[in-house]
Amino acid sequence: MNRFSVELYSINDMRSCIKDVLVFVNGIADICPEKQYDVRLVLNELLANCFLHGNCADLLPVKVNVKIEKCHTEIYVSHLCKDFEARIAKMNNSIDLYDYLALEDNGRGLKIVSSICETIEIQQKGIYVSILNN
Repeated sequence: MNRFSVELYSINDMRSCIKDVLVFVNGIADICPEKQYDVRLVLNELLANCFLHGNCADLLPVKVNVKIEKCHTEIYVSHLCKDFEARIAKMNNSIDLYDYLALEDNGRGLKIVSSICETIEIQQKGIYVSILNN
């Protein structure tokens, strides 16, 4: 089976979720340590966005679905928050990545995620990413 799913009910569940995903991914795809780090970084950012920026406190759980394909790992983090897509898009569009003097606290994480991932899609109920395995 090349699929893994888990539900999180608290930001405190993030560490164990990320560990479980890495064990699963490495067991199926045997990815290199650098790509394991990428998966960990991306998943951490996507989960943090749901819990910290998504205003999802009353709309749990946050769901993580992972699918391993031959050449890439797909991760979909979803939740029940309304208008998440619009909020994230507005946040991302308001930040100039190259303005090093900007003191914005939001949006940089998704810019990092987009630089790591082969694909990133911000959807109404969550975020889908695809990471090359090697």
